Amino acid sequence: MIHIVNGDAVGNRLNVEGEVIIWREMYDWGPLHYEWDAADLIGRRAAFFEEQLELPASLFIKTSQEQWKALHRMEKHEEVVLWFEHDRYDQTMLMYLLHELRNSGHRLSMVTLDSHPEVYRFYGMGQLSEEQLLALEKTKKPVTPEQVEEAVEGWRAYASPRLSKLEQWILESVHTLPYLKEAMVSHLDYIPCGDKGLSIVEEWILSYLDGHIRTFYDLLREIQSRRNDGISDFYLSYLLKQLGTLVEVEGALPDFTADRVNPNLTLSSKGKEVLEGKRSRIDIIGLDTWVGGARLYCSKQEIEDDWHVGE
Repeated sequence: MIHIVNGDAVGNRLNVEGEVIIWREMYDWGPLHYEWDAADLIGRRAAFFEEQLELPASLFIKTSQEQWKALHRMEKHEEVVLWFEHDRYDQTMLMYLLHELRNSGHRLSMVTLDSHPEVYRFYGMGQLSEEQLLALEKTKKPVTPEQVEEAVEGWRAYASPRLSKLEQWILESVHTLPYLKEAMVSHLDYIPCGDKGLSIVEEWILSYLDGHIRTFYDLLREIQSRRNDGISDFYLSYLLKQLGTLVEVEGALPDFTADRVNPNLTLSSKGKEVLEGKRSRIDIIGLDTWVGGARLYCSKQEIEDDWHVGE
């Protein structure tokens, strides 16, 4: 039996029979395309995270290649148990893995949950003790062919350069995985739109900072309380960098070299204008971001109707 889990916090405490593979990735953000092969996907994402997080590309490539090889050298007779909770961070990873394992011949099982009776404000399996994790193994259920199909089609829609593909998948597909549809609905809140050129989450950020000095981790907790979708400190750091001069940052934002810094944040005068609808973020700072497989970009000189969606 082989167990695949998200993150060291779970993997290091999962005392079960069989091999444990810790999957380290962040498919909830960064460049994606369902047609890229493994080398292209890893290489493009390595360059992106080196630029955004100071995460050395060589380390990202080495880790990604090792876990990809581990995934594809598993014996076909072995059962593969996927341990992933409800949030968008985990569900994007679950989609990817089921997409990769769709024709592997393995018996696929899944341990998944969105709450725990012994944990107040459950965020993820990383909160659980070794004994609590061990007890969860009894809840594993087979992954059905319909669930594999849902994940495969969901990944192709999520990693498509056309945003409409995901919206179409949400509306038209049969959803049998417990939390995937909800996670993808949550993902739509990260798409910039409207006259302000902000996503729903970006507007939350500006609203929370309006008239207040907040710390980075105050903001992270506020967003997590509004939507328990697994947003990480690194992703929030990226969103703040995307907002540029709309937010004033006192010091450095968290990245791979300094993951616990906690700068003060305030809304700038330009951010206030955007929040009040007087100006668009496109006019002030432009836009260049990835949302799933869609790269959205627009210079300051271009109007919102001319946003580009590129691969």
